[in-house]
Amino acid sequence: MPAHPVRYSKGQRFQVNTSRTAAVLNSLEKKGYIRRVPSPDDRRMIHVFITEKGRAYALGKQEEFLEHSAAMLEKLGEEDTQHYIHIMKRLSEIWAAEQQNQ
Repeated sequence: MPAHPVRYSKGQRFQVNTSRTAAVLNSLEKKGYIRRVPSPDDRRMIHVFITEKGRAYALGKQEEFLEHSAAMLEKLGEEDTQHYIHIMKRLSEIWAAEQQNQ
């Protein structure tokens, strides 16, 4: 698996403290969803890889989410779904602009 080094702290970027991040990673590793490997170049950095078990779990949850979302959008009807999509696109644009300003 190729490594994708993190150049900043994910916890800091998403305003999650390091102890909470460590707890989540510990839980995911214990369940076999991720694997942590110390960086050979920088002892302060740890590479995190998703395992096949983790990938299968995530894909299953993604499928559940898509099925549930489709059912909810169907209940909204055509006009409300179009409004929802418009608002979500606008929120995505705002979020992207804020990320560029950081």
